[in-house]
Amino acid sequence: MGLPKKIEILKLYKDLLRYGQELKFTDKEYFQKRIKKEFKQNKVVTDETDINFKFEKGIILLLRKTVIYYKKYIDYSKVPVLKESDLYEQFVKGSGPGGSKINTTSSCVVLKHIPTGLIVKCQKTRFLNQNQSIARELLLTKLDNLLNGNDSVESQKKRLAEKRSLTCRLKKEKLKQMKETWKERESVT
Repeated sequence: MGLPKKIEILKLYKDLLRYGQELKFTDKEYFQKRIKKEFKQNKVVTDETDINFKFEKGIILLLRKTVIYYKKYIDYSKVPVLKESDLYEQFVKGSGPGGSKINTTSSCVVLKHIPTGLIVKCQKTRFLNQNQSIARELLLTKLDNLLNGNDSVESQKKRLAEKRSLTCRLKKEKLKQMKETWKERESVT
């Protein structure tokens, strides 16, 4: 799903104005002024945060259904809590692609969970604070998988996804079978 074209936006604008003229119990001038004001404000978006927000908003709308589906059925009560006293954090210089900048700054985070001995290394971004939070999330996921096994959040999500794909596959097979019986019954080749 791409960004809307200029023609589609103008069509939406005209449709909204036309809808505003048909309203019976609303102040028509206020409605039209509000629409014009909103379109003028959002005509040119130059702020990078606004651009990212509007772009990610569409992606989130696509992903929202699966997130809501999972939230109902996942048990988060057994997820362990990370204590800062149990962690040994080390910052090392990065390596790999990214030029000399990545090789000279200490933006790579190595986290060690002292009681279990789990080690996580994170260098996904150029920024240290983002790598720290990502490393903590990765360590929490690994720790959850180690301590809870089949009851971990990751395995619960995996089971739900498998169950969902199985139901989709069964629906497709049933629909295919119904089409074949219809073709036989109607003698369509």
